[in-house]
Amino acid sequence: MTTITVRPADIRAIIDATFPDYRGPHARVEVRATAEYHDYQLNWSGGSITYLKALQVAAPDSTAGFNVVDLRTVWGSGQGYKGAIPTDVMLVEQVISCGKDLGVRCIVSPGSQFMPRLSLPAVIELSRDEVIVLSAHKQLKGGHYRDEAYERENYARSRFPGTQGRLQVASIVADLANRGLLKVNKAGASQITVEGKNALESLPADKKVML
Repeated sequence: MTTITVRPADIRAIIDATFPDYRGPHARVEVRATAEYHDYQLNWSGGSITYLKALQVAAPDSTAGFNVVDLRTVWGSGQGYKGAIPTDVMLVEQVISCGKDLGVRCIVSPGSQFMPRLSLPAVIELSRDEVIVLSAHKQLKGGHYRDEAYERENYARSRFPGTQGRLQVASIVADLANRGLLKVNKAGASQITVEGKNALESLPADKKVML
């Protein structure tokens, strides 16, 4: 499964067709082959609920582009909300968790006909060192937490001759900031951007790291 953060403005037409009252800042796109929903998720329970709608690509002679459809059209009556996501269908959720609005999530299958409408970012090439520094910003708090992760990586490299040299963290941070994947404030503190998170999410599984 791949999860990409997008700006609500980039998918405004989809939000307007499904949850037009939503004006919050959170929107994501998930790419996965199947979906499953239980009754407790689709009804209020403990201050949480998932509102769920489905869009289907309209016929070629339609000017709408897509239509809101009954979920039973997707998976059939009596089968429950579970199964493969057709390539001409998008599921759209608005999730409330413990009273907190988590925003809108669009769910499509790989090869979905909706992909061109989602304004997904292009895949960004990252070196191994850049992946480590970006991952440290995503997974760890600043200060000694990240410093310790970098030192563990440097120690591992020192034990295997012929591997890359020590991480040049300062120059990597500056390069990533210039590319918009990190941002650095006046005090020198750095944090990952939406673009940086998406760059990591788009990596193949064998290129991702856990620090």
